[in-house]
Amino acid sequence: MAVIILLTVAIIWGHSFMTPEMSTEESSFVKEIVEAVVQSVSNNEAFVIPEVVIRKSAHFIEYAILGLELAILIAITIKEPLAEDKKRGLIKRIFSFYPTAFIFSLFVASVDETIQYFTGRYSSFWDVLLDMTGASFSIGIFLLLRSLIRKKRK
Repeated sequence: MAVIILLTVAIIWGHSFMTPEMSTEESSFVKEIVEAVVQSVSNNEAFVIPEVVIRKSAHFIEYAILGLELAILIAITIKEPLAEDKKRGLIKRIFSFYPTAFIFSLFVASVDETIQYFTGRYSSFWDVLLDMTGASFSIGIFLLLRSLIRKKRK
């Protein structure tokens, strides 16, 4: 799992190393695909999506994937608490281990924006917040689903 996380970080940072022209070209390509699919499915030939929506969605999705991978890695590596200590174990997990996923995501996002600054692209604190929103969303959904599955098993 750690290898997959490192690969995801490499892909995220690899996108940051793109020149502004390369980034715009990639966003335009994705925009055309999304528009074609939506136009085909909805029979709405006039549908157009702003490029900024594509760019910001990419931030959210990349970090949602990273957050999910981190949550899975943490869940795999944390040992189950003893039966008499289950409640304390869950609380300990949430407040002691999962913040590691948030902190790691914040580190990756900060480096991501720093790389963009040095490649001549726009760097933004708001993009870091968007990245963290993506990571937080997937970690939260993971924790919720995991909790629901465990309750159903009982």
